[in-house]
Amino acid sequence: MRVVKSRRKPGIYYHRFVVRGLDERGRETSFLINSSQAKSYSQAVRFWNRVWGSTGCVAFYLCNDEPISDAFCHAA
Repeated sequence: MRVVKSRRKPGIYYHRFVVRGLDERGRETSFLINSSQAKSYSQAVRFWNRVWGSTGCVAFYLCNDEPISDAFCHAA
């Protein structure tokens, strides 16, 4: 998994991370990690490995969610 770090302005939007990758069936999917699950990039990576990484899902990259994002539309 490649971690794409970006600067964000605090307080403008709800902090969450998006992992783009393949689910266990091989479909391209966006996985959302909320702030209650991870507060930093390293916590998000650990959360990914614990929850989805052990089930056969493949991660391409992890990044901050954008303020107006279509990630919810694509998340499964």
